[in-house]
Amino acid sequence: MNFLAHLALSGNRAEIMVGNLMGDFVKGRLDGRFPAGIQFGLELHRRIDRFAEDSEHFIRSRHRIDGRFGLFRGALVDLFYDHFLARNWRLYTRNLCCSLSIQATGLFAGSAKFFLKAWDSGCLSCSAAGFPLTGRWMA
Repeated sequence: MNFLAHLALSGNRAEIMVGNLMGDFVKGRLDGRFPAGIQFGLELHRRIDRFAEDSEHFIRSRHRIDGRFGLFRGALVDLFYDHFLARNWRLYTRNLCCSLSIQATGLFAGSAKFFLKAWDSGCLSCSAAGFPLTGRWMA
């Protein structure tokens, strides 16, 4: 759920950025279902998440959140980290945060067919975001 961090770590290739943004919603084996750049972005997303989730800092942050939030504690930490990244953006890059957001908006609009293809094939899951939906919900 830490979209800003994933965008920031994607570099400047549009397909990698799209794949990295789709990462929270594409489940299962990739098996070449997407173009190479998008697949690389999906794999990058998974590596970033694995690195973060295994981090002692992330684990401590997650445990600071009330246990009643259950599995959502990790997603909340992601959101908090994105907030701190946005607030301190200039410490990490010379690029404007808003220009990255504008670029991401254009990527979503230009890559809708990949999101819809993933949704239609059933490999795009909103349950990762806490919504118990299936790929057939929109059909």
